Amino acid sequence: MTRSTHNDPSLAQQDHPFYEGVDELLVTDGLQIVDRISCERILLPRDERWPSHHVQGHIGQQRDGSLHAVVSGGNACMYWQSHDSGITWEGAQIDTPGAGGFTVLDDDGFLLACGGGDGPIRILHSHDGVGWSNRGQIRSGLFDAHHIDSNLLQLRDGTVLLAVNLRLNPPQGAPLLAGQYPQYLLRSMDRGVTWSSYGAANFWAAVKSGEQSVQDDGPDYVWPGSGGTFPGVYETGFIERGDGQMMGAFRFSGPPRSWHQDRVASWGEPPHPEPDSHGRLFRHVVLGESDDGGRHWRNLRPILAADGTPLMAHGESNGELVELSDGRLVLIHQTRYAESFDAAKGYFRGRSTLSARVSDDAGLTWRRQRYRLMFGFGYSGTLVLTDDTLVTVTGCCLGDNGDVRRAAIIRWRID
Repeated sequence: MTRSTHNDPSLAQQDHPFYEGVDELLVTDGLQIVDRISCERILLPRDERWPSHHVQGHIGQQRDGSLHAVVSGGNACMYWQSHDSGITWEGAQIDTPGAGGFTVLDDDGFLLACGGGDGPIRILHSHDGVGWSNRGQIRSGLFDAHHIDSNLLQLRDGTVLLAVNLRLNPPQGAPLLAGQYPQYLLRSMDRGVTWSSYGAANFWAAVKSGEQSVQDDGPDYVWPGSGGTFPGVYETGFIERGDGQMMGAFRFSGPPRSWHQDRVASWGEPPHPEPDSHGRLFRHVVLGESDDGGRHWRNLRPILAADGTPLMAHGESNGELVELSDGRLVLIHQTRYAESFDAAKGYFRGRSTLSARVSDDAGLTWRRQRYRLMFGFGYSGTLVLTDDTLVTVTGCCLGDNGDVRRAAIIRWRID
């Protein structure tokens, strides 16, 4: 077993004014520090270097209160467990290459989604986090490829959800953005054994044959069929709120559309220069809602302050949502892209960081303050304990290609 290292000094970043203390979480408004909160940052070591800098964390809790996390990067994966509310952890390598989604089910079993591409997405099951067996699989059908695109989420009625990003390759010689990349939220009613099919199969067969075109003419458009979300969204964190409504924090960064130019300034800071190297104006976290358990989606919208000011910049492009016991929502998100100090906008650009923002009105508006969680690039998973302590597991790699590749836990609170 590998053991975690509590408040490891390597998790501080001495050349960044917001991450100098390993046991202190700074809250900023623009570039001004407005609060300092005690926290615990815990290194999850790995003997070998992670094969990819895309290190991601997933976390869940069993009924006895124990915490369980899976950290993956490339074809490597580790399982971690804690029996003291996330203060200390023990981990082990597990043979589950390509892991991209994890949850603890309501019967205390573990579910893991792996694989994809031009092969099936495999759904694995475990009772102890170490030994895994095949439970089900998802095939790409008529699509050229598919990829795991969200956290695994079990709703209160027992349904398990997983978003999949599908791919129809562009015509020969056409640019990558000429293809189609719809996201569908798939459902399992038997804890991962069988899964719903992708919606609107006839529509997509006609698109693939060239008989049907896609009419994405504005933010109200959703992909046809049950589970279809919004064009241009990827890397999504879903939540079922206490009132039963589902929300998604979507990375919005798809192929450019005619309506993007009209909206980008009111949705978030655009790229500099415009557009980015792929022709995109958007690479922001946005929100959407579903009133029927993820079958139908609506209200794609930006992250706004109470006065209507957009709070996301180009490059703040993947996030997750959790809900506190009093109904406040917390958005945990990455800020990517390489960094130069921008005093006017209040951003440190460049080296990736993980931050959080708070909504007091179910996600309609968001506080300007930013909780500075972790330095480095990665994908996070967060759990809220019964006392509203937040436990976030995340990759925190340094540099786009990860000169240092690592994962960590932060235990923290919203004041």
